[in-house]
Amino acid sequence: MNVRQHGVFMSATNELLDKVKTALGVTSDAALARSLGMTAGAISNYRQHTRKPKVEVIEKLAKRIEEPAIAWAMKIEAERLHDTDPASERVWLRWAKEVAPILGKVAMIALFFAHNLPSLYIMSNCWAADLQLVSCRIPLNRVTSPFNDVTPSYRVTVHQQ
Repeated sequence: MNVRQHGVFMSATNELLDKVKTALGVTSDAALARSLGMTAGAISNYRQHTRKPKVEVIEKLAKRIEEPAIAWAMKIEAERLHDTDPASERVWLRWAKEVAPILGKVAMIALFFAHNLPSLYIMSNCWAADLQLVSCRIPLNRVTSPFNDVTPSYRVTVHQQ
């Protein structure tokens, strides 16, 4: 988490800021601040750890690099607790590691369904994958998604009893 990179302290906050800088194609923190609609002082405070970014800022930054904001928020919170509460830091880091793969699966499922929903036909008995479960009264535990298995398949299967 907190590592020295080329002899310089590297934090989750700085790592996030650097990733956003790269994604936006800017080279300075002042340019980063302008492109985000923030002040250069705010970016400087985050870099020097005089202030931690609020969750709204973390969310805004994470969206720019298309990564889960919650994982970054957990890493940054763990970093804040590093000196004062090491036990809590370990919990936050563990949660961040646990939530990242789950969020990845959820994003993949959402992406899959967003591109594969049939058009709405008002007289249809069952039409959309998520609404089908309600309108056909199929129990949720009887449905598998393409991401329940280790090897992905691009189909949703309903198990009949």
